[in-house]
Amino acid sequence: MELKSFFRYLGRNKTYTLINVIGFALSLAFVILTMAYTWQESTVDHFHKDADRIYIAVNKTAEGWWEAGDALPVTYWYKETFPEVEDVCPVVSVKDVAVECRGGQQEAVTLFTEDNFFSFFSFPLVWGSPETVLDDPYKAVLSERFSKQLFGEGNPVGRTLRIADSILVEVGGVMKDMEKTVLPSADLLLRVERARDFNPGLTRESTNNAGVSITCLKAVPGKDMNDYRQKALDMYKRKGYWIFDSNQVFFAHTDVAFLRIDKAYLAKTGQVPSVLDSDTMNEWLFFDHYTLRSGDRMLIRLLWVLVLIVLAFALFNYINLSMAQAQFRFREAACRRLVGASRLSVRCRLMVESFSLTLASFLLALLLAFAFHPYAEHLLQEEIDLSVLGSPSGMGLCLFLVGFVSLLSSWIPSGIVASVKPLDVMKGSFRRCSKGRSGALFVGFQSAVTFILMSLAVVCTVQVYALIHAPLGYRTTNVLDVGCSIPVWYEEGGEEAFYVALEQVRRIPGVERVGLAVNLPASDGNNISAWYNDRWMSAYWATMDSTAFHIMGFDVLRDNRTAYQGGCFLNRSAYGAMGLPVDADYVEMRNEYDGRVYLKRVPLRGMIEDVRHRNVLSEAEPYFIEVYDDYSRYDDSFCDLVVEVSGDPIAVYRSVEAVVADCFGPEAGTEISFLDQNVQNTFVQQIRLNRLLILFSLVALLVSLLGLVAMSVFYMRQRLQEVAVRKVFGADNGQVFWHLVKPFMACVGIGILLGLPWAWYLTDLWISGFSYRVSGIGWLMALVAAFCLLVSFAAVGIQGRIASRTNPAENIKTE
Repeated sequence: MELKSFFRYLGRNKTYTLINVIGFALSLAFVILTMAYTWQESTVDHFHKDADRIYIAVNKTAEGWWEAGDALPVTYWYKETFPEVEDVCPVVSVKDVAVECRGGQQEAVTLFTEDNFFSFFSFPLVWGSPETVLDDPYKAVLSERFSKQLFGEGNPVGRTLRIADSILVEVGGVMKDMEKTVLPSADLLLRVERARDFNPGLTRESTNNAGVSITCLKAVPGKDMNDYRQKALDMYKRKGYWIFDSNQVFFAHTDVAFLRIDKAYLAKTGQVPSVLDSDTMNEWLFFDHYTLRSGDRMLIRLLWVLVLIVLAFALFNYINLSMAQAQFRFREAACRRLVGASRLSVRCRLMVESFSLTLASFLLALLLAFAFHPYAEHLLQEEIDLSVLGSPSGMGLCLFLVGFVSLLSSWIPSGIVASVKPLDVMKGSFRRCSKGRSGALFVGFQSAVTFILMSLAVVCTVQVYALIHAPLGYRTTNVLDVGCSIPVWYEEGGEEAFYVALEQVRRIPGVERVGLAVNLPASDGNNISAWYNDRWMSAYWATMDSTAFHIMGFDVLRDNRTAYQGGCFLNRSAYGAMGLPVDADYVEMRNEYDGRVYLKRVPLRGMIEDVRHRNVLSEAEPYFIEVYDDYSRYDDSFCDLVVEVSGDPIAVYRSVEAVVADCFGPEAGTEISFLDQNVQNTFVQQIRLNRLLILFSLVALLVSLLGLVAMSVFYMRQRLQEVAVRKVFGADNGQVFWHLVKPFMACVGIGILLGLPWAWYLTDLWISGFSYRVSGIGWLMALVAAFCLLVSFAAVGIQGRIASRTNPAENIKTE
């Protein structure tokens, strides 16, 4: 089909071409990224041959969420007890296992598992066969990345590794890096028999470590393990599985369920809050203790809602602009009809033209998708594999997307243009009867949705900022926590190195003061349950010297002026929970262990304001701040440096990092972080939502402004004769300008008014989930409305100014 006339038309109407291509390219780029992300998130663990029969046991905790993790023997209990279970495979993950090879040492994330791992699952092997790679208790399998790191290119099978200084294992195979799976990725696989070499309690007989092993089961064909949940609970009771016995532990699990592995990734377990939840992420707890990777189904749904809104905006713009330029296509269509073309052929031609424009926009969108790819990964905190677009199914889906979008965008304009009566066009009567109102509806809809998105983005931004910077009862700004508990408590010479680091950190430029502590409120927490003043309760404990106490800036409400070393400041909630008078000198603490009763009289140094553990959404729980004026009087070992920073925070951080690495070694397991960053990390999901809303609200604003310009072009070209007549009868440029602009501003204003209830409802629905929230939402929405009106006025005003300054003689002559 000849498209020369169409390309000539695009060249003559550059604004039309530019707006359509930009709108489609932006929206399709987001569609491509979202499509790739959705595909990879929805197909996790689908590659296993028996994915529909592999289940992971998850336990319902006392807190109400579901988590994977059992004692090692539990996996084998299922094989012994359930005829419905065809096979089992435990998976135990251990981090930072030292691996020596060729004179060097590397840290490896290690999985301990059975010899059937590669026949149970379908992880591909680079070297070795599934039946033999782990057929000996002293064989190991390396990931492809770790193998290259240790041995370079080539086959390492048969080579020897030294694990944890004393265990020699033979490399039995190399597997592809573990990706697209809920199981923790690993550098090294060892037989489960080797687990006891790292932890004597990790055996097939001991149930002490009830949380370290992922219980993986393969059901016989046609069986659903969730039909046997009660039978599993009965088995636990019969076996005396203590973690399910509320008589033994107050935090006992209450239920068991089974996640099919190909559905586990997006299962709602409650461990990790969704992007729309008001719950916060406990980064330390999650990354160190939970073993299954998980996705966010609500995030995928939110992405598709936002992407489809932007795509709908682009479609509206195409339709509006096509209608704005329709008068130029009417003559062309009429001429084709007069020389014998049918209405259907004219319409098909216009739809093919739309397809070619959409295809060009899609190719540009591909380039934009690859350009936005790193930012999208940073935004979602996930890798996005765009290689799926090159697969046959990916290419077919892209072709369908182009065809579907071009069909939607061209259906209405092509129908209107193809239905033209040639004689009406030649007489000049058709243009006067083609003034539709659909464009006004599109503008109103776009304005409403844009206002809603921008309101959500602004309120979310203010709320997240307020959550991060809310008062917690202690100082978090410019306070650096240097956690050295692992080398101090577990490494020989660690305590001496700690005090060497203390003196060196004090001499760093930009360091004001350095204190010592154990368990700061915004970092770790030591929760001790005991009888306090004859009341059973839990309380957090933190220990520090007086320098650290003053750096933290606790709000002291009462100072007993007691110089007792190790005396405690209690927060207001602790006094209330224990029923202590404000002038109490001590509190009695009683606990029982192994049948013995331990009593301790804790001297009190005074009262401080309530302390929030980790962030402002945490409840004000009882808190003991144990203070030593002379840190050498502390019987145990301090393990945290509390650094007050007065200079460049980044420079000080790097200097402290260098000192710690020099004193303890680069792989010592130290953790260095600013307290305010620790607080911010707990709001990772809220920050992600905020960034998404800001991004899509700005894109929606841009695309809707393009649509507003398109509608103004269409409308004002239709009224050029009216403008000329008004000016002939004495109207000045200003009067004509306001006459042209008012209808558009009315559409925008009505759209904002219609969007206001929805914006208020959605923001209130989200923000009401937080115990700490900002006020004045109405004023924020008023600012958003004013901004939308101002930007819309600027966009429409350009076209209004051009039309109002047109020479009336030219328009009358044209008519």
